[in-house]
Amino acid sequence: MRYQGALLAVLAALAVGCGSDDSGEGSEGSDEPVTLTVWNSGYFPAGGKEVWEEIDREFEAANPNIEIQHEGIPYENLYVRLRGTIAARRGPDLVTLFPGAFAGDYRDGFAPLDEYITDGQRDENPLWKTSQSPDGKTYAVPMLAYGYMLTFNKAHFRKAGLDPEAPPTTDAELYEACAALREAGIEPLAAGWRDGYLLEWYLFVYGGQLLSPEDTDRWMGLELPASNPAFKGALEFVAGLEERGCFKKDAATASLEGARDQFAKGEVAMALETTGNLAMFEESLGDDVGVALPPRLGSSQWPEMTDAGANVGFGITSWSEHPDEAWKYIAFAAERENQELFAERGDIPVNRTASTPSDPPAEEAMNEIMKLPDNHTIYTAFPASVLIPLEKDAPAFLAGDMSADEVLQRMDEALEKAKPRLQ
Repeated sequence: MRYQGALLAVLAALAVGCGSDDSGEGSEGSDEPVTLTVWNSGYFPAGGKEVWEEIDREFEAANPNIEIQHEGIPYENLYVRLRGTIAARRGPDLVTLFPGAFAGDYRDGFAPLDEYITDGQRDENPLWKTSQSPDGKTYAVPMLAYGYMLTFNKAHFRKAGLDPEAPPTTDAELYEACAALREAGIEPLAAGWRDGYLLEWYLFVYGGQLLSPEDTDRWMGLELPASNPAFKGALEFVAGLEERGCFKKDAATASLEGARDQFAKGEVAMALETTGNLAMFEESLGDDVGVALPPRLGSSQWPEMTDAGANVGFGITSWSEHPDEAWKYIAFAAERENQELFAERGDIPVNRTASTPSDPPAEEAMNEIMKLPDNHTIYTAFPASVLIPLEKDAPAFLAGDMSADEVLQRMDEALEKAKPRLQ
């Protein structure tokens, strides 16, 4: 099944091996001077800019004829610019892109990468095997893995009379924790609905819980509508949290970054978060940071799981004059030594041979969550255009001005328009 937990292989991290020296067929390029322009939504201090700068320096030293021009473009702006760039058919050589249907939605602007990927690279990077678009072609290969988790502030739990070593594991326990925290004058859950990204996260996690294995396969094959009972249940769960006062008040004007700041600054007790942000929380909150599996809904179809899989990576634009050199850069960034640079800052490497330090208890807990055999992704089957209605409707939905059915109907309409571009 496509949803199986490939993260288990990625996080067999103690088995340190050697990175592949083979960058793929035709990747030698020429000795002529080449400049590669890279658009990267993570090229910021909070996104690992210092790691990318080190990778660029090492790559240029090993390939003196190739210069990397890296540009950081925020996620919320990158894909708006990308649509215009594809229409003009000129711009960067490499763009950060989410694999699967998201990348497939932009396939007019990207070259298939399958002919470059060697068997050795697929073995070292198991998630490359499952990063195809619905048309069977790979337009983006991930540089990192991801997973969602519940982060919690142990100091706030103690103040509210909650056990800091026993975070909520079910929806009922989460409701009880929200009530206790609110009674103690503590905002329970981080929230920011302005850009809609946080609502997407909740849909990935809880839609994934509520989809049966069979319907998960159907969704991953674009054979299930967005207006299915699992996705409706996930959205209604979020609406129920809002009605119970679980989310931080006045969150309608906050963004996803704002919600992240709420937790990092100690303004809230809990947050649904991704693996890549743990290091930032540990830096600001120290040993008070706890990590747990997102609470399980009573009607979950899985005993223990979180939405986890292939994270953002790179695509090579179809107009690039230097695709071989661009692939050489991708292959270099995916080698064990460079993947370990990301692991040192708390990210999850996609290369299974990379070691992952896990001394702090929170990181150990995160790595244990990422090893759960039922972990799987549903997000890679969301075309980019299908997420746009959800992002736009999130504030109205959380305000009670739109129903889950209305939101999902708009997503279905976008999905039907996207299918011809993807299949």
